[in-house]
Amino acid sequence: MFKNINLYFVRHGETKWNQLQLFQGSSDSQLTLNGINQAKLTAKAVNKVNFVNAYVSPQKRAVDTAKLIINNRDISLNLHEGLKEIDFGQWEGKFVPDYYADPNFIYLQTDAQKYSIADNQGEDFRSVFMRSIQAIDDIITENHHGNILIVSHGSLLRQLIYVLTGGNWQEHLQNTEILANTSISIINYKQDDIDSCGYFTLTSINQTDHL
Repeated sequence: MFKNINLYFVRHGETKWNQLQLFQGSSDSQLTLNGINQAKLTAKAVNKVNFVNAYVSPQKRAVDTAKLIINNRDISLNLHEGLKEIDFGQWEGKFVPDYYADPNFIYLQTDAQKYSIADNQGEDFRSVFMRSIQAIDDIITENHHGNILIVSHGSLLRQLIYVLTGGNWQEHLQNTEILANTSISIINYKQDDIDSCGYFTLTSINQTDHL
């Protein structure tokens, strides 16, 4: 087989802003003690998985989580801009419950295509789709066999996993659930030969048994 790769997708550990219910996309906050413990438990859960590479969002909460998971193992940690979280623009750092009645916030939760960035000057779901798919293309181009650790963010991973396994970005909010902090989702990628198209198969989604 030309390529056979297992992609281990992990959302970062709980952060202070997660705890305080603040919008956290392009902005960052420290992992909580619980978030650090979540990452350590994830490290134990994947301790016997032989990772040949790790790709991580450059945002600190993801990098810190990845480092705790990798621990002292000899695994290259590659930062990729395409794995960054969606940017909430002027909503960054604001108290999420204050926006529950905002029609555009409702679209943020329920309809990716109708969600507009006109109010908050943030990033739309299509842009997240384009750059995250490019990130996966880059990862698959750079690797042929083995297990790959990918540490990123809740909103991005929720959409990306759905698209990779046959859905479209416009409908991902209606057909998926929120991913838990340090949940593990696994997708296998196979490509039979250099001239054939590869295909993705979902192995597990939002796994939290280790927590």
